[in-house]
Amino acid sequence: MNFLFLSYYFPPLKSVGAIRAYEWAKQLRAKQHEITVLTTTNRHLLAQEACDLTQIEIQEAYTLDYRTVSTWLRPKNTFHFEENVKKKWWTRVSIRLKNTLPFSFFLDEGGILYIVISVFKAIKIIKNQKITHLISSYRPYATHLIAFCLKKIFKQKIHWTADFRDLQVDPFYGQYYFHRLQIGLNRFFLKRADMITTVSNGLAHSLKDFNSTVYVLRNGIDELNYHSKSLPTTHFNLVYTGTMFEGDGDLELFLNTLAEIITLIPNFASFARIEYAGKDASVWQQHLQHYPTVAPMFNNYGLVTRAEARQLQATAGINLLFSIAKSGLGGVLCGKLNEYLQVRQPIVVLINGVQDLEFEQIMGDLNAGIVIYNTNKIEEAKRLTHFILKQYDFWQINKGTNPVIPIEKLETWTWAFQTQQFLDKISNENVYQ
Repeated sequence: MNFLFLSYYFPPLKSVGAIRAYEWAKQLRAKQHEITVLTTTNRHLLAQEACDLTQIEIQEAYTLDYRTVSTWLRPKNTFHFEENVKKKWWTRVSIRLKNTLPFSFFLDEGGILYIVISVFKAIKIIKNQKITHLISSYRPYATHLIAFCLKKIFKQKIHWTADFRDLQVDPFYGQYYFHRLQIGLNRFFLKRADMITTVSNGLAHSLKDFNSTVYVLRNGIDELNYHSKSLPTTHFNLVYTGTMFEGDGDLELFLNTLAEIITLIPNFASFARIEYAGKDASVWQQHLQHYPTVAPMFNNYGLVTRAEARQLQATAGINLLFSIAKSGLGGVLCGKLNEYLQVRQPIVVLINGVQDLEFEQIMGDLNAGIVIYNTNKIEEAKRLTHFILKQYDFWQINKGTNPVIPIEKLETWTWAFQTQQFLDKISNENVYQ
């Protein structure tokens, strides 16, 4: 198979979205398929992280969008805006507008120039390299519009997979205008796709409104032997690496639980640390001012490399994961989950919202940890306290990490396995509509 991968986010651009596109493309090439990636010239302007790109052919479409302009005003290492900035009214309006179709094609990442140049470049690539399969990655939605145009031109000569690592029509935050129009435009564009892929069953459920053929291609892990043994640590580390999203009931529950543990075990604060790496330390600090006994435990590493984040995760007594769930939307499995699974340390998933059966099943099947909700706070705080103290007791005895997730259970989570399942799926003629 000859693949053309349309992805705005691609290394050396530093982003979780870039990692999904990179690992997927790398595995397609490793399985002896030809792969060409068409991406943005902004990948050289925005925050970067080194990756081995020697085996992947990459072409670029010139881009002049708000990300381009942001690099004229802000240094590379401030690629993302802090959540506090996003809460300002003018930021909320602009975010909603750029997330709304068809305004996205002009205001969001990519922009109309990127779309037009990409279409012409892609036509040439498809003809010259005899492309048989097309993959477009959201976000931005511009990549799907490019793929839609190519599908209209080449019709059944090319198989189109539209990938969503998150939702454009998001029922939780709803950061867009004209809901009915968004539904209609998604159906109009995506009905042309031969298949939609996404990261979880929860997101797949929402996307079936737009196309009946939806396949779950989870974010994978790239190594099975990463930190297979316990690592010595000087403290019991509670680690979170990433963005703090809107809705902080789960963070309040976590901090309040730590405060209660300190009242029971006063020296807990001397041995335990909250290790944070990301752009939203100010969000933590705003909440920590109400928890004076917990605040000294907090360490902020700021923005770090992927390797540095992985090292923090590997030395965790517990890795923390904050997520959301709403009736009709579950399984919001961010790429951080896979990083946590790879280092095999216990995981606490703190969910802002209703019960998430998909998260519970994953945690249970992998013996990975516990899922906590911010709804029934008294009972959930008891469960969280019990879990934290259980892991803390292990650390007190061993002064090291506790890799609880069996390696053999992670084989189906590798990128090699996930990509082979995808290839088997698209090899089946039934996926063509």
